[in-house]
Amino acid sequence: MGRKDFRVKVRGYRVEIEEIESALLAHSQIREAAVVAWDREPGEKYLVAYVVPRGNPAPTINDLNDFLKKKLPDYMTPSAFVFLESLPLTNGKLDRTALPLPDHKRPDLAYPYVPPQNAAQEKLLQIWEELLDVSLIGIQDDFFDLGGPLATRRETHLPAR
Repeated sequence: MGRKDFRVKVRGYRVEIEEIESALLAHSQIREAAVVAWDREPGEKYLVAYVVPRGNPAPTINDLNDFLKKKLPDYMTPSAFVFLESLPLTNGKLDRTALPLPDHKRPDLAYPYVPPQNAAQEKLLQIWEELLDVSLIGIQDDFFDLGGPLATRRETHLPAR
């Protein structure tokens, strides 16, 4: 039957979906928001935020990431953001099953795409593209901002940004 309280387990952490949605709605440029935990592969979930901007210009993904990182722990920051004109409703309630899957291309970030400059960079970005299921990753892109598992940060002792 599934849970009714929208609590999910993501990368070993219990996550309250409604807490993330509330944090998104606190952003001045967001009118509506919904968060869904999708399966990347069996047993591995990732968070996707669906947002309806309040007006133009819409916030950038970097703006939303920075905003959420001030309000939530890293593991609760969505791996992907999808901008919509409106959230799908059925009988006046949010229809989470009608939300589209995120596409697999590089998100529109605050900085431009910079292609690999040598064979080593090209090989590393191919690995990232396969691991993250994102196409067209550039050399200035951040692995974690593109949805890289935070457990990787802890295991490799990389400093938190």
